[in-house]
Amino acid sequence: MPTERLNVVLAEFTALRNEIELKLKMVYQIYVIYFTALGFFYGYVVANQKNDLFLAVPIVSLALFFRLIYDQLVLRKIGDYIRSQISEKQIPSIIGRDEPSLMQWSQYYRSSGPMKFYKASYFLIFVLFSVGPAIWHNLNVIRSFGATGPCYTALPIWTYCPILLINLAIGLCMALMIIIYKY
Repeated sequence: MPTERLNVVLAEFTALRNEIELKLKMVYQIYVIYFTALGFFYGYVVANQKNDLFLAVPIVSLALFFRLIYDQLVLRKIGDYIRSQISEKQIPSIIGRDEPSLMQWSQYYRSSGPMKFYKASYFLIFVLFSVGPAIWHNLNVIRSFGATGPCYTALPIWTYCPILLINLAIGLCMALMIIIYKY
């Protein structure tokens, strides 16, 4: 009987690990697609001097940022379930052992893992590379309009101040989530 229970628990563990692997592959594919699209988009904007298109990137970036945060939370929940339910409760009760926990890698990594590098990469990807160019473009248009008279833009000049505020809010939202949130 204990062998059957152990096999069921190990099958659940294997299924959860496979789900983690699939979700990680999906996240990597999203990163590759995003960076490829962002590179082509920035290349197109610069080559054709359609700088007003920079304004679309923060909204897309924010949507992708929230999706990736959601995926990180799902991965964390699965990992927490594996640690708390499988390795700390079910397996020890089946094999008759209470301490120490069989899987200690997650505790070790959580205490000494390089989270600052992970958070710095999110900051660079989403705040600096995605929102930064739009903010920079907004500031240049607003600054050049007042100093040199009217300048040609695809959008009416009065739209740049609200768009700048929206882009700043998006950048601030992402930066605060990266700094404060534990994912």
